[in-house]
Amino acid sequence: MSKLKEEFNIDLNALFGGVLKSYEYRKEQEDMVHAIILALLNERHLIVEAGTGVGKSFAYLMGAIFWLWEDKKRKLAISTYTKALQSQLYEKDLPFLKNNLFPELSYALCLGSENYVCLRKLYAVNHEHLFDDFDVAEYSMVLSWAKATQKGIRSEISVKNELWQQVCRETDLCYGKRCRFFKDCFYQMARFSANKAQILVTNHHLFFTNISSGYKALPQFSTVILDEAHAIEDVASDYLSFQVSNYQVKRLLDSIYTVRGKGLLNKIRVTDELGFHRKNIIFAVNDLRQREESFFREVLNRLTDNSPLRIRESGFVDDTLSTFLNELTTHLHKFAKLCDNKDDSFEINTIAERCNAIVSNLKVILQMSMTDIVYFAEKANKTVRLVATPINIADMLKSTVFDVYKTCVMTSATLSTDEQFNYFRQRIGADNSDELLLKSPFDYKHQALLYISTNTKLPSDNEYFNIIVEEIHDIASIHKGKTLVLFTSYALMNGVFEVLSKHLTIYKQGDMDSYSLIEQFRRSNGALLFGTKTFWQGVDFPGDELSCVIITRLPFDVPTDPVMEGKIEFIQKQGGEPFNDYQVPRAVITFKQGFGRLIRTKNDYGVVAVLDSRVLYKRYGKSFLKSLPPAKITKNLNEVMTFFKNKLPLC
Repeated sequence: MSKLKEEFNIDLNALFGGVLKSYEYRKEQEDMVHAIILALLNERHLIVEAGTGVGKSFAYLMGAIFWLWEDKKRKLAISTYTKALQSQLYEKDLPFLKNNLFPELSYALCLGSENYVCLRKLYAVNHEHLFDDFDVAEYSMVLSWAKATQKGIRSEISVKNELWQQVCRETDLCYGKRCRFFKDCFYQMARFSANKAQILVTNHHLFFTNISSGYKALPQFSTVILDEAHAIEDVASDYLSFQVSNYQVKRLLDSIYTVRGKGLLNKIRVTDELGFHRKNIIFAVNDLRQREESFFREVLNRLTDNSPLRIRESGFVDDTLSTFLNELTTHLHKFAKLCDNKDDSFEINTIAERCNAIVSNLKVILQMSMTDIVYFAEKANKTVRLVATPINIADMLKSTVFDVYKTCVMTSATLSTDEQFNYFRQRIGADNSDELLLKSPFDYKHQALLYISTNTKLPSDNEYFNIIVEEIHDIASIHKGKTLVLFTSYALMNGVFEVLSKHLTIYKQGDMDSYSLIEQFRRSNGALLFGTKTFWQGVDFPGDELSCVIITRLPFDVPTDPVMEGKIEFIQKQGGEPFNDYQVPRAVITFKQGFGRLIRTKNDYGVVAVLDSRVLYKRYGKSFLKSLPPAKITKNLNEVMTFFKNKLPLC
C-alpha cells in the first residue's frame, strides 16, 4: 500500500498555522488537496472548479508536493495561462513552501526559448552589423544587462521587440554544444535546472509547444496540473494552426539580406564560386520582397472592412510566392553546400527550412487541403495574416494530452456551466475524468451587490449607445472611480470613451501597454478603467483598488467571426444545437470571469453592474445568473447608492 494512502489525513491548519499568521482554514481547500492526491495516486484525470477564495494554487501545490514526497523520482509540470500566475507560483508560493515546510523541494521556471537572450546573436549584432534597425544606445543597454544578469530573460529588461527578435534564442538556429557560449548560455542553464527539478512551472503556450515539438521543448514528466484551464481550447487551437503573415516573410528575407545590404549573407566570407550563388540569392530575395508586398496587398484588398474574412474556396488569391520561395531554397542549399564554415552552412540551411515551412503552410491554406479546418484572412495593426485553424481539437487533445499523461488535473474558478462540466469536457476531450466543484467561501451576500439595468436596449436599437453612456455615467457619479468597465467590442469602448472622457478620468485599453495602464489605474483615486476581452480575466485588483465592475454586454462572441462561424457549422453537422451547446456556455464562462474581477479577498466589497437586460428576460439568462455566487440582486440604482454609502470593509 502507498505510504501516502496510509497517512492521508492531511491537516492544513496544523501545517500552515505555525508559519503563516494570516492563514485561514478553508474546508474547500482541504477537499481540493485530498481530491488531487487521490487523482495522482490512482492515475486519474481530474477537473476542479475552485471558486475565488478557495486557495486553489496552494491546494494543488500541496497535493503535488505530498505526491512527490513519496517518490523522489517523480516529476510534474504546472502550467498557467497568464504570466502573472506563473510568476506568483515561482517567485512567491513555491519559495514560501520550500523555506517554511519543504526544504528539499526543487522547482524550475520554464519559459519559451525566445524569452532568453542568445549571447552568440547578441555579440554578432555588434561585431557583424547584421541588421538595419536597432538603436545603438538600446543595444548597449542590453549588452550591459547581459553581462550582469543571472537569468538572461526578457522580463528583466525593457527592450523594443525589433531588437529583441535580433538577439533572442531561436531553437532552430541554436548551435548547441558547438556554440562557444554554450557553457554561459542562459537557456542551457535554465534547461539544466529544469532537468533536475521536481516541479516545472510553465505556461500553456510552452506546454503546447512541447507537444507540437514531439515533447522535446520540456524535460520529460508524467503528470501535469493545468491551472486557468478555461483557456486550454483557445491556446491549443492557436498552436495547432497554420499561419503565414507579411511580417513572417519580411523577417525571413531580412535575415538573409536586407535592403541596405546587411543580414546573414553579409557576414559570410565569399569565394569566387560562392559569389555566383550569393548574387542569385540576393536577386531572389529582392524579387521576393516585391512579390511579398504584392501578394499581401492583394489579401488586404479582400478585407474590405478590416474584419477577418472567411476563406471558402481554394485559390482565394493566386499563390505568387511558393514557386519563388522554392527557387530561393534551392539557391540557399547550393550556397550552404559550398560554405567552408560549418556554422555558416548550418544557418543557411536553417533559413532554407524556414522557406519550406512557409511554402507548406501556404499550400495548406490556399489549397484548403485539410478538413475540419477554418480558413481565414485578417489584419492586426500592420500585420496581414492567412490562417488555417482546427475547429474541433477534442480528439487531438485526447491523443496528445489525456492519453499521454498519467494524470492531468484541470482547474480554474470558471469551468462549469449550470454547475456541470459537460461543456468543458466536450470542448477539450476530457471524457474520462473525475470532477469536483468547490464554491467560493466568501460571503457574497454581504460583500457584493449585483445591479441589473432594465433600461438597456439591444445594440440594434437607436437608443442603445446613449443608454450605455448614461448608465456608466450614473454609476460613476455614485461611486467616484475604482471602476472597471468591460466591453465586448472596441468600437463601443472607443465611442463611450470619446463621450465620457470629457467629464471623467478614464484609462483605456490600447492607449498604453497593459502593465502601465493597470499601474496608472491603481495609483488613481477617482478613475475608470476601460477594457475589452483580455481584461475580462487575468487582471487582479485586491482590496480597495477596485470596488465596482460594469459589464456592458453579455460576452457572446461575434457569430460571424470565421472561427466561431466554423465551430457553429461543425456542431450543426454533428447534430448539436450551437447556441445552447456552445455559444451560451462559452459566454457564461467569460461572464463568470468578468464578475470574478470584483471580490478577490474576504475583506473586499463592491458592486457588479450588468447593463444587459437580456439576463432577466431571455430564457438563457438564467444560466448566466445561476453561474454567479449568491450576491443580492437589485434593479434600482438607489440601492447601489445606499450600498456604497453604508458599506464598510468587513473585518
